[in-house]
Amino acid sequence: MDTQLWRHRETLQALLRQHGHALVSLAIALAFIPLALKYGHETQRILGLVSDSGGIDLGFYHRWTQQWFSGINVYLANRTPQGYPPASIVMLYPLIGWLTMPQARWVWAITTIASFIVIAAIALHATDAKNWRARAAIIILLLLINGTSVTYGNGQASLHVLALLLSAILILHPRPIRWQTDLVCSALFLGALVKPNLSAPFVWLLIFFPNTIHLRPIILISVGYAALSLFAAQVLRTPLLDLAQQFLATRIAHRDTFLDPNVHFLFDQLGLRHLALPASAIILGALGVWVYRHRQDNLWRLLAVTTLVTRFWGFHWMYDNVLLIIPEIALIQILKCEAVEPNQKIAAAILLALNVLVMLPPGNLGGQSQTVQVALMLSQGAVWGATLIFFLMHARVTAKTAK
Repeated sequence: MDTQLWRHRETLQALLRQHGHALVSLAIALAFIPLALKYGHETQRILGLVSDSGGIDLGFYHRWTQQWFSGINVYLANRTPQGYPPASIVMLYPLIGWLTMPQARWVWAITTIASFIVIAAIALHATDAKNWRARAAIIILLLLINGTSVTYGNGQASLHVLALLLSAILILHPRPIRWQTDLVCSALFLGALVKPNLSAPFVWLLIFFPNTIHLRPIILISVGYAALSLFAAQVLRTPLLDLAQQFLATRIAHRDTFLDPNVHFLFDQLGLRHLALPASAIILGALGVWVYRHRQDNLWRLLAVTTLVTRFWGFHWMYDNVLLIIPEIALIQILKCEAVEPNQKIAAAILLALNVLVMLPPGNLGGQSQTVQVALMLSQGAVWGATLIFFLMHARVTAKTAK
């Protein structure tokens, strides 16, 4: 029996050596067919060529910016309150605020595709994908994330933010500290702060370097953000402090607690909603301490931990899942690293597969039963939590080995 099994194994290995590339090529081709159909539909949605909710978030951005620069306070005037701070309105205006909605649709679609190309290029470089099959597989990973397609079709800013965020951090870290680099990095990161709930936790990676603490970028970003906020207040001729209070009151009163694996949903279920914001602040501070202590570690692993903490620290609609391409890239790097032990590679491979699986279902399955939605939320939370624990343990092992 053992001899027969061994022969079957040798036969299978021989077939894979002979036809492996052809099978991989076929799998990639089969994966791209439904993706092409899916993204073709999302293109129609963002351009308003089909009668559904395509471009719904872009519509909010467009209306808010036009109202703001017409002297209307969007925190008080709209029945459905908006959730972006004053500086974000100013950032969005040059891109879409002065255009008609049909024009804004085209501009947003083009810039979203450009952002995707930037993210894909960064991912290909980070994973050292050297042949077309490896490159196609990485691009498919990014396209398979449910949030990628919804971000594109809804006209959300998540892909823009991710492209700016990664560019800012990766421009800053491998280069000597210089004013020119700091200015470019700060400008890019400032743009990413259009969605501060998605980008703010990454600020620690602009401060803590392997051999130093670098404060100039955060000073430049703070000055720039304050200037944008003051300009926004000047447009409405309203004190900035009043606008900040109105924004915070609006966000607290209408805080999202939909089914999503994050601390706000957890505290809401426990009847401790008033503790959600302090908990987020504690998590953000703890992340800063951890990044400082592990600043010598691989940058992509620091990015992965920051991403997963960001996913848990506050509420996110599913389009923000595009951010989770970062831990997937870090897992691929571990799989390709010869110095990593086999057991860790097996764990990384399993976690990579599970991350892909839990982000395949479209949207939050809003059309399904409550049971199905809860099952999806719990599975996502479990997989992302396990991935975060894996990276934390891997960083600890790496630090001990380095010592």
